[in-house]
Amino acid sequence: MNAIKKFALATCLIMFATGEKAQADEQSKLGKIDQMLDAMHLETAHRLGIETCIETASTAYYAPEEMVKKNGSYNGFTPKSAEWPKVEKLFKEYVKSTCTYMDYPALKALYVKFYMDNVTEEDMDAWLVFVQSQPGQAFLKNQDTIVKSLTSYSYQKSLEAGKAADMKLGTGLAALRTNDGGNDFTYLLMLGGKAFFAMTWLLMFSLLAFQQIKKRKSKPIGWAE
Repeated sequence: MNAIKKFALATCLIMFATGEKAQADEQSKLGKIDQMLDAMHLETAHRLGIETCIETASTAYYAPEEMVKKNGSYNGFTPKSAEWPKVEKLFKEYVKSTCTYMDYPALKALYVKFYMDNVTEEDMDAWLVFVQSQPGQAFLKNQDTIVKSLTSYSYQKSLEAGKAADMKLGTGLAALRTNDGGNDFTYLLMLGGKAFFAMTWLLMFSLLAFQQIKKRKSKPIGWAE
């Protein structure tokens, strides 16, 4: 019995020690991930990405000012409209909401999970050694400029592709509307003809009924047909 107790106690001690080591290893790895993300200027890159997105979207082809230049109005509003300042405010809120769909803590959590699941602590150590070297420092020195330039370029290309796709879609839909327009017009003519026919008969019936009522009113009381 004493042997069983000793074995159980030893097992618990081993499990406890293993758990403590695993927790310590996890904390060590998390600490190195924090160092990596700081070295990568992830928070700055996130901020620059949002700023670039807002800046580019504010002058995109679908912005109010651009739509006014192209179509003469933006959803029926022009700069001369009394509600134009509110239209601009709504669009700015729209742009901000689309460009800030993920805050920094949420983005950082994604990076932390990825590195925890896919990168060994040894690789993290090697990377940290690199960023502390002269080539690593030179790379990080230009990191913010690189991020802003690439973000601006990729977002601009995305807008250009979206514009081209919108134009292609609009052209295709316009062609379909033209094709269906003849059928719709014929259908409307048919409905209009039926409605005119029905209204004509209704008008004739009303006139006849009115004449009969008028005749009855003009007859002397007690007059029999």
